[in-house]
Amino acid sequence: MRFYLDAHIRSMPRDYLSFEEKNLTGLSSALAVLSEKTDDFSRGTMVFFTEAEFQTLGERVKDSLPFIILAEAERITLTVCERVPFFSSSRSKKSVYRALVFEIAKYRWIRSVVKRVPLWSKKFPIDILNEYRMQTYLMNLLPHRVCTILSPLINCRIYGVYIEEYGGTSSDMRRMKNFQEILDYAEKFLEALEELHYRGVVHTDLKQLNVLIDDLGKIKFIDLEFATTEDIFAERTIGQSYPFFSHAFKEGKVLKETDIWAFLAQFGYDGETMDLSPEIFRDYFRRIRVRTLSEMHVRSILLDFFTAFLKNSIQNWWKEGYCFFSVSQVLHVVRSCRKYLCTKNPEDLPDPEMLPGAVEETADPLPIPDGCHILEVTQIETGIAN
Repeated sequence: MRFYLDAHIRSMPRDYLSFEEKNLTGLSSALAVLSEKTDDFSRGTMVFFTEAEFQTLGERVKDSLPFIILAEAERITLTVCERVPFFSSSRSKKSVYRALVFEIAKYRWIRSVVKRVPLWSKKFPIDILNEYRMQTYLMNLLPHRVCTILSPLINCRIYGVYIEEYGGTSSDMRRMKNFQEILDYAEKFLEALEELHYRGVVHTDLKQLNVLIDDLGKIKFIDLEFATTEDIFAERTIGQSYPFFSHAFKEGKVLKETDIWAFLAQFGYDGETMDLSPEIFRDYFRRIRVRTLSEMHVRSILLDFFTAFLKNSIQNWWKEGYCFFSVSQVLHVVRSCRKYLCTKNPEDLPDPEMLPGAVEETADPLPIPDGCHILEVTQIETGIAN
């Protein structure tokens, strides 16, 4: 078994994880050490016995890459991880490691992420158990919009862990070269979000790291531990929301509009925080480069539309009977603008009635869009699997 895995270590792709040849030598030595523990991982248990061992994800031999060996029945899965977490959350002590998984059943390396949360974390049931169950549910509901789970949720003595296929690269508007590319991304993002909302799911945590672009240019979502739906488990309160989402929440209710806020927040992403104030958003959006007068006109239309959208949410969300702009309406405006850039026909521009007016001039909320409703949050009690 060790020699079988060792042969495939040499075939690891070099374009995903950065490592040197000595890392592979160390990993081979680590497999030799762990080969004595065949009985342990053949039963599907994690090969870790102390917190220190697990924190390095199985770095048993000096100069080896951190790794995990999982077993499902007779299939052994080797996972090799980077030393540094791709993402760490102080909120729940959760860490996400970029990794390569060699799936013996299909004889291939899979780009993936390893997610772990310490069992002593108060947020463990929310961040791992609910997330895992939610992703499992969504894999059947929207398989092309979420990442595939590669391993079952495993609770060792110290951590809860599972592995997802990492279906692409994280989105980053700052790397987009021109206005057309940004509009193309906006349309794809809103299409994916519309599909999610149509299925009755609200993500509510769509920060940049949770939005992936696969090799075909399709949008995928990850980290749906806070997603909510009328039919399945969910848990979300104002206290758990991020600061720039706070205006979009009512106690006991969560708005689909929150996900649109998250989309707009990406325009103001500075690498550390996202400020969703209309002023910050306008300042960033104005700096998007345009090449033609038509693009300048469209940028002006979208700038006014999104700014009014944000102001309406901030100023009117608490009012009785307030409703919100659906993602379908926002998508319609973006599509109309893209069509105008292709045809240059003014009739293709968004209908002025679709655009919110100057919200600050009226105390009344905007007209309630057709088909809007507020999604109730289902509260559940969660526990840790044995």
